[in-house]
Amino acid sequence: MRKKTRFTKYKLLYIEYVVSVCQQNWQEIAESKSEQSTNQTSADEMNKLLLWKMLWKNSKDCTINSNVKELIHVILNLCVQATTKEAYQLISLLTPLLALIGEIVVKRDLAQNGIRFGPVTTSFITELQTATAQTLFTASYTVPLYNKCLFINTLQPNWLAVQLLDFLLSRYSCIDGDKGLYSTQISLDKILKKYFFLYPNGTPEGSSKTTKLSTPLKDIKNHEPESKTSNRRKTVSLTKKNIKGESLLQVACIKNDPSRVRELLELGINPNMKDHAGWTALHEVSNFGYFNCLRELMKSSILDIYVVNKDGISALHDAAQYNHIKIAQMLLKKGGEKLLNLRTNSRKLLAADFATTPQMKALLSKGVDQKSVPLKHILDEGLYKSYPPLSCDVIEEYLYLLSKLVTLFVTMEECKVEKEEIKQEISKFIKHVDLISKKTSLKIKIYCASIKKLLI
Repeated sequence: MRKKTRFTKYKLLYIEYVVSVCQQNWQEIAESKSEQSTNQTSADEMNKLLLWKMLWKNSKDCTINSNVKELIHVILNLCVQATTKEAYQLISLLTPLLALIGEIVVKRDLAQNGIRFGPVTTSFITELQTATAQTLFTASYTVPLYNKCLFINTLQPNWLAVQLLDFLLSRYSCIDGDKGLYSTQISLDKILKKYFFLYPNGTPEGSSKTTKLSTPLKDIKNHEPESKTSNRRKTVSLTKKNIKGESLLQVACIKNDPSRVRELLELGINPNMKDHAGWTALHEVSNFGYFNCLRELMKSSILDIYVVNKDGISALHDAAQYNHIKIAQMLLKKGGEKLLNLRTNSRKLLAADFATTPQMKALLSKGVDQKSVPLKHILDEGLYKSYPPLSCDVIEEYLYLLSKLVTLFVTMEECKVEKEEIKQEISKFIKHVDLISKKTSLKIKIYCASIKKLLI
């Protein structure tokens, strides 16, 4: 027993050393390159990184290949099965490698595409989001909350953790909040008016087809990327893109194939994936006027109705330009005044400025009825009659994710919401938690108090 413990200790020390060298290696490269360095020089330097050689070998470009995906799944499967001190230590040692990958893909996207969240970074975020949801946050709640917390608490940098938390929370149904706030761009307004009023019933919206991935710890070292289960292959294929950066969903929309759109959404594909120019599936259906495809997209709970491309062009801009009245009406019904007021980046044009016919100009100038999305100061308790109260462990998981997101967000962004409005929303939030809980535990009270303290 002593010999086995000593052997495990040496393995952990070796892994700690390798990860430390990778971190130091990256730090030296990051600090040595000045702002005047050329992109090519930066790329050449990164090709020499130890982590690069481990994941991308002799390739000159970083992609979210099988090695990156395997690393993500190994770490997540460790979280599923961790029960010993050594397993928890191993998770804490390996998770920083995800932070290094995040820094590398961001730097490459900046060098190659001039944007921070380019195609490679977006693919990495999507892979991490999908794998985490399927492995740790399933409907069965079999993974201990402590293990989930260990992974998320050690995940760096903050922007990557925020993207993951935003995705995990967006999968749940919203009872009394503003259901129009489905933008992938996290904001305090979105937290206060949507995430404060979620119903984490263990069956997240848009995740009915996901299944937990399981790799026994004893088989991890022999686990080959090609020997995935059929569900795993489906997950990998959902992030696949063509040479233009178009996702499978985007191609299905271009081909006007609503049944294929429905199938991909049921499998859990992210409807907000962008191609190299920043276009999404929503842009495609609005551009071509494919109403049936748009109707299928609208069924997704995580569809970003406010998504824009690199030039700030929204789906409503496209519908207005090509005079698709029915498309514009459906977009406005969900996006409301906020969508109507989106402007392009350079010339600051509204969708109304793109209108080419009197009918479209009349629709966009009239806008939507402001009363359709009222600002409520009192919680509508009648809505909760069809929502049975949930157990403490389910509520505690929801509140942990929410409190972690609030903690990270307030450290990254300046508060731009009036204090009085925040107080009103927090009062509604505490009442909401009470209504969806079978009983209130000490942890639930602590989480609620923590969120309140962070925001006021």
